[in-house]
Amino acid sequence: MTGKGRLRIASGFKKLTSSLGKILILSAICIAMALGVAYPLWKWATTSPKSYTAAMLVIMGLLLLLLIIRTAIKKGPRNFVFFALKLAVIAGGLGGTVFFILKCYRLVALIVFLVAGIIYAILSLGDKKK
Repeated sequence: MTGKGRLRIASGFKKLTSSLGKILILSAICIAMALGVAYPLWKWATTSPKSYTAAMLVIMGLLLLLLIIRTAIKKGPRNFVFFALKLAVIAGGLGGTVFFILKCYRLVALIVFLVAGIIYAILSLGDKKK
């Protein structure tokens, strides 16, 4: 075997062991995160569900408020209002559609879906700056 062949074999072996090492390190990080974060949260949720639920609702509410504020600052007041209205129309239309489908009012669900689409189209046309 020539020197070049040995170097290629050694290079391939180095890549293989490097990849295996990365996989082992990432696996160890995942296990550590599971033990350090997920297990205590699961334990808290099972031992005291009311306080866990309240804490998670507060955290999610604060994150949502932060997202809304950042979006409002980024888009400007006029564009943010149109963005919020369009988002509300989509959420309300889909929520209403699902609600009426589950209540077996398919025609009403179709009407809600179509009206939401029309309102969204009107808002999208009104969103254009003049």
